[in-house]
Amino acid sequence: MSCRLSCPILAMLLLLNAGAAEHLVQDEAELLAAAARAKPGDHVVMKDGTWSDMPLVFLAKGSTDKPVVLRPQSPAGVVVTGTSSLKIGGEYIEVRGLVFRDGVRPKFTTRDRSHVYESDVIALHINGEHQARHTRLTRIRMNNWTSLATYRVRWIYVSGEHNRIDHCRFIGQADRGETIVVAVGDKAVHHRIDHNTFAKRPKGKMSNGYEVMRIGGGDVSMDTDSGVLVEYNVFDDCDGEGETISVKASGCTFRYNLFMDTRGELVLRNGNRCVVENNRFERCMGGIRISGSGHKVTNNLVVDSTLSGIRMVAGLPDTRPGREGYRYLPVVDCMIANNTIVNPGREGMLFGEWLKGTKSLTGVVRTSGGTILPTGNRIERNIVAANQGMLLRLRESEGNVISCNLLHAAGTAQVGEAGTDAKFAAPPFVDPAEGDYRLEEGSSVSDLGADAAHFEAGDGLVK
Repeated sequence: MSCRLSCPILAMLLLLNAGAAEHLVQDEAELLAAAARAKPGDHVVMKDGTWSDMPLVFLAKGSTDKPVVLRPQSPAGVVVTGTSSLKIGGEYIEVRGLVFRDGVRPKFTTRDRSHVYESDVIALHINGEHQARHTRLTRIRMNNWTSLATYRVRWIYVSGEHNRIDHCRFIGQADRGETIVVAVGDKAVHHRIDHNTFAKRPKGKMSNGYEVMRIGGGDVSMDTDSGVLVEYNVFDDCDGEGETISVKASGCTFRYNLFMDTRGELVLRNGNRCVVENNRFERCMGGIRISGSGHKVTNNLVVDSTLSGIRMVAGLPDTRPGREGYRYLPVVDCMIANNTIVNPGREGMLFGEWLKGTKSLTGVVRTSGGTILPTGNRIERNIVAANQGMLLRLRESEGNVISCNLLHAAGTAQVGEAGTDAKFAAPPFVDPAEGDYRLEEGSSVSDLGADAAHFEAGDGLVK
């Protein structure tokens, strides 16, 4: 090639790479300094090896198409361990390929909430002052990070806005504290959590505080849609507590997630207008638990659940001193359509879970509990097939539209409330033995139930 042709090309390549640089660092002080001087497109490269007992802080500013990247020298070459932590602040940052393994969070001497920030292993903010925006955590691996603290220790705390966690693996969290907490406020935050694997979360020592994911909190705005999206994740053998995902926010979307052999449920705990669609639950405690109004729960598959496939909680006013509102929101104006529930251990769908005056799982009559039954909801075009329990249990709920469902009660199962225009027949599934619960092509009921096709989720299951 002549210089006449090659020189302009070389000059163009040099121009495209102008301003981008790599900064090799080997401790927390060098990391902090390199982040401060990094320009959009720069890579801050952590030297391969073990980074132990280091309070890492990364404050940087990239641009839309040129994030500042924090990465190891070679893939999986950096192991963060000991009492180390990572705080990230700024905007347009990408952190990728780090391994957090066999670390420990120290014991705290106080439960004052100002010390909560110190408990997180990874925090998308710096001491609550510098928030992370347009920041991505990708290809992160966290394994067996333990805690000596009496307070909850979260593995990841997400604040700011437009942040993403994707293609990560979180394995072996045994202590109290959520794997991921997403903070929401009075405006949309638009975080995305996708293509991650969560696995091997043993049952907690207490009944609360062992969620895999919590979105929002008790002070959530009912009027603001958070815009949080959770999709294509795998939850495998996550037995921490009854709420695998606890949603205390409005306007969230959950789709194409796979839950397997997991004790908990996807719980719409406190908020309105969430979308739960195209999720798959296999051999879990249940599927979806609903509180609140305006939710759309469609095209989900729940197979072989221990309890109910879908359950709607009885609304419970908050009568505690100084409180107002509800401890459990009434279930109102929700659309529950085109779901498929097969072989639940109790009910296919239950209206009024924890209703005052009903019997608990141990047979004791509840002297407390919710008093407001679900109303104004549409239960349409679902498939419920069971060999035991009751397909639809309303508990005297009124004002709901129940129509065009396919119901199949075999063995000792009872139909319960069939509603209008119900069909009673065995669903013509393609191949349930192989987990294919789609309906046979050309079936007269092909517009009912969930599509339930296999879909890509997570980043591969951990064997």
